[in-house]
Amino acid sequence: CRRYGIDVVRRPTGGRAVLHEQEVTYSLIVPQPETLFPPDILGSYRLISQALIRGLSFLGVEATLEPPRRQGTSSHSPSCFHTLSSYEIAVGGRKLIGSAQRRLRGGLLQQGSLLLQLDIPRLFSLLRFPDQARREEGIRQAYTRMTSLAEVTGRLYPHDTVQAALVKGFQAELGIEFQDGELTPEERQLRDRLLQEKYRTVEWNLYGRQPSASLP
Repeated sequence: CRRYGIDVVRRPTGGRAVLHEQEVTYSLIVPQPETLFPPDILGSYRLISQALIRGLSFLGVEATLEPPRRQGTSSHSPSCFHTLSSYEIAVGGRKLIGSAQRRLRGGLLQQGSLLLQLDIPRLFSLLRFPDQARREEGIRQAYTRMTSLAEVTGRLYPHDTVQAALVKGFQAELGIEFQDGELTPEERQLRDRLLQEKYRTVEWNLYGRQPSASLP
């Protein structure tokens, strides 16, 4: 990643590796309790996936919801999109959107990625494998387990068009209306402090530790 000038960051929601390049990333934050969402992780995860599927339908995509399963498809790949878990979104059995959720401090945080395009050799050149044979096997499997919006639809949608469709899907599925907002001066100040002293540090991203200047 350093060789190609790609930053490495650790997600609070965990999970395997995602290359944030030719994709749309979403982040949903919901205070709990919230009557729109079920109280359990799987229930709320399913509802969010249904909203994403509704959004994809506005782009002409017929996506499906993976049934509940005890664990994801067996895979030793470090790539997030190599494995389908309960209520994840696929087209033709191949993963299109990867998501992860965490409950913390009275709130729900879910983050996910919708692939606009997919360059499998580039992705797997950035991931760690025990040997080249395992890397090549991962690449072969990826062509049957991962897909992108461009591959599914045969066209490259602009980022803004995809974003608008997903927002429309959430509004239609949940019966809500989003409003644009801005961070307060205090929130911007806290954001900048957290970035500098925590989320951009080597301790946090590469070693999973709190920096020496411990922050909330």
